Amino acid sequence: DNLVMADHDSHASEFFAWISIAIPSAARGALELLPWFATLAFVGNGLGSDELAALSLAEAWGYFWLITAWNGVYGTTSTLVSQSYGAGQYRAARGWLLLSFALITAMSVVAALAWANTVPVLTAVGFDSTLVQIGSTFLVPAIPVLFLNCIIIPTGAYLTATHAPWIAATLEFISCILDIIFSYVFIIGVGSFKGMGLPGAALGWTLAS
Repeated sequence: DNLVMADHDSHASEFFAWISIAIPSAARGALELLPWFATLAFVGNGLGSDELAALSLAEAWGYFWLITAWNGVYGTTSTLVSQSYGAGQYRAARGWLLLSFALITAMSVVAALAWANTVPVLTAVGFDSTLVQIGSTFLVPAIPVLFLNCIIIPTGAYLTATHAPWIAATLEFISCILDIIFSYVFIIGVGSFKGMGLPGAALGWTLAS
């Protein structure tokens, strides 16, 4: 009976440990998308249908490169750092973090080139040139976000690996709130300050990051 109880307690503690990591990680992933929807709402209501269509196209093109450059590295880094940290191999954990920083930096250079060439690439494959031109006014000024994430992603992986995912989720929440506020201010404007349109969305995203 004691063995059964001990085994039950072990499974219960593992379950709660999993919950303590899974919930903030899921929340962090959901929060990442919230500013995108808010930005679309601000642009659609404040600028017009052409700008909304152009932003949607730019976000689709840009997010393709975000997934390529970030998500795979983040997941792999979190796993490897967690294993190394749990085994007490702190030098190995540091090595994985440094490697992820180098990989994301290299991938961000490629993504930055793709973003910088949004107009010729998307026009060449048949997208409306007017929409592409408008969309590029968001994507090109947002290039610094790529390189900011060279620091943000390894930091998030470290916090997750060291069982501090709530810190990462809290930081993500703060960033989302700032992103929504900045986007509204810089896209539409407040008081005597006139909004900047799509470049304002890029500025808000960069500042929040």
